Amino acid sequence: MKLRLLTSIPFFSLAVFFVAPAASASTPTAPPSVSGTYGDIGFKVGGGEAGAPARASLQALLKLQFSPDAPEITMQTIDRVVIRETPSVFEARGLDRDGAEVWRGSWNSGDQYVAEAQNRVLRLRSEQQDRTAYALVFQPTADGRLLTVEVARLKATHFGPVPETTGIYVFYRVEEKKS
Repeated sequence: MKLRLLTSIPFFSLAVFFVAPAASASTPTAPPSVSGTYGDIGFKVGGGEAGAPARASLQALLKLQFSPDAPEITMQTIDRVVIRETPSVFEARGLDRDGAEVWRGSWNSGDQYVAEAQNRVLRLRSEQQDRTAYALVFQPTADGRLLTVEVARLKATHFGPVPETTGIYVFYRVEEKKS
């Protein structure tokens, strides 16, 4: 009975059922862009230790400053962060409320910045004595209104670096202010 049921399905239907999803899955799509203007203050949505600060500064994360009072400190000078990405450079600029540039960071493709299929990864080393390596993974939401940033400490092992997530944060996209 089961054999008869299987053979009664036309071959074309089976081909569409199995081949069409595979064909659409292998079609390369342009990775979503993280270029845009984001509010400097974001919110922790996961990862890391319990009791860690619920707010974060995007600029402070990019500078690997994980102090609990970083959002309050940067709020005094930074209003928003403008991210621009090209195939060769990932650039971030911190702007004050009047639109004046207060801070700028730039990372080169290949050694510090990698564009992956669905996200962008910055590999950074702290300026502290221990030179701890971190990965910041940027991923916009499907509607483009939020930017998710996962911060992971890269722990050296015999098998290569292993990421330990220290926090996952979201930042709202804001309208760019016209001067």
